[in-house]
Amino acid sequence: MSPLTAFGLLLSSFTLFRLVWIKDKKPDDSAGWSATAVLIIGIFLFLAYIYHSPMLYGTTVIPVAITTSIAFIFSASGLIASLSKESFPLRLFSGPSVYARLLRYFIPTILLSTILNVWLDSLIIEYIGVKVLLFAVSTIITLLLLFIIVLKISGMLSKEIDSYVNSLRSSEQKLAASQKLLQDIIDNSSSLIYALDSEGRFLLINRKFESLFGVSRETLIGKTREVILPPEIAALHRANDLRVIAERQAINFDENNDEPDGKHSYLSVKFPLLDLQVGEYGIGGISTDITERKKTEEALQRYSSELEKSNKMLQEALANIKTLSGMLPICASCKKIRDDKGYWNRIESYITNHSGVLFSHGICPDCEKKMYEELEKLKNGNT
Repeated sequence: MSPLTAFGLLLSSFTLFRLVWIKDKKPDDSAGWSATAVLIIGIFLFLAYIYHSPMLYGTTVIPVAITTSIAFIFSASGLIASLSKESFPLRLFSGPSVYARLLRYFIPTILLSTILNVWLDSLIIEYIGVKVLLFAVSTIITLLLLFIIVLKISGMLSKEIDSYVNSLRSSEQKLAASQKLLQDIIDNSSSLIYALDSEGRFLLINRKFESLFGVSRETLIGKTREVILPPEIAALHRANDLRVIAERQAINFDENNDEPDGKHSYLSVKFPLLDLQVGEYGIGGISTDITERKKTEEALQRYSSELEKSNKMLQEALANIKTLSGMLPICASCKKIRDDKGYWNRIESYITNHSGVLFSHGICPDCEKKMYEELEKLKNGNT
């Protein structure tokens, strides 16, 4: 047995071992490489016989039979065909890529051209003997094969390009329809709706945004807030954007804006814009004017504060109301009342201090009559 034959059989055995005994589903490049090596050996030996080159298939050593080279070609082709499509070398030829298609066309063409050239070589040399004619015929056949392949590939690529262009146009139309639908929805919102990229440049605004700031979307897209807001307010809004980017979640903010009719308050919901491929690429926002609600809340707060103050004053007034109860010691003669400290107080002052009652002095009819009688006696000199 020729050493080359033994080496080919060894590689074939290794490929069979990898295919039969290794039970994994991953692409097996080692089996593919060994089977490809056997195929190359078979083709090399077969071409050596065709070109009548004994030194390539064995002279001083045991030669390799042409049947062995053919067996190598077919066995290696079978081993390669049994591999998965993800394995080498099938992954180079499989799939719709242009690279794979070119290989599927050009490799058979090269093999066919080689075989035809060898056949023409032997035919022309044997019967005509003109090498120039051999070169010319070989060149024409090769060019003809290449022309057929190029024509076939160009037609195939032309169809695919046309299909791709039509698909691209259809996708563009669908995208335009989706964008119009989105714009129609946000344009009919009473809130400010907008989107900015990670650098703070506007990507999208709605009609409410345009009317509030007096700027068209064509003018504002691609520009930052400083175009429409004072620097200090724009910086505050940008800080809120950066917080959303850092925390990667939707956050509510109370934001302010100076407008022609005064200061307005907005409740802004800001959220990160994410893409499946590039990740986070911007910020979306919905800002609702809550100025009137803020004013109502402030009025309610003032009313609540005043009500609380009034309630406090009422409680204090109620706490100052004093009541008299129980037994009071009173003088039987002068009618003074003794307090808790043992002091005798006039009845008027005592009641005033303990109830808040004020006295106005007058005289009853009985006392008036009695007083006048006593005055009359004094006038007449009676005691």
